[in-house]
Amino acid sequence: MPDENIHHGKQILLVEDHPDSLELLHMILEGEGYCVHSVKTGRDAIQTVAPTSLGLPQEFHPDLILLDLRLPDMNGVDVAGALQENLPGAPPVVFLSADPPNALREAADSVGATAVRKPFDFDELFEAIKRAIAKTARA
Repeated sequence: MPDENIHHGKQILLVEDHPDSLELLHMILEGEGYCVHSVKTGRDAIQTVAPTSLGLPQEFHPDLILLDLRLPDMNGVDVAGALQENLPGAPPVVFLSADPPNALREAADSVGATAVRKPFDFDELFEAIKRAIAKTARA
């Protein structure tokens, strides 16, 4: 039986540009025991996770990135791709999107991400997060 506390204390980078969704997800995830850092753009996500050009250490090392597929400055596929190219051992990504199922699946498959379609059931989201984190822990 998998460890039900696999999520406790795990760090999630939440990338969501809609303020209400960002606030709700942040609150729910923290209530489940995750340590959450939130940003609103793809560029902010990359700067939060990728090594800085000055060689300074990053302060936040997420175990998972929960990433809206449609952001104001770039799409989630580009964000995930940039992180995978520039960050050895990049954390797993779970895409959130209201895109049609086939388009969402195709986007997720292109970067090895998991996808959860909006609107979603929170149990479905938590299960996708747990699977993504557990898969990385086994690798």
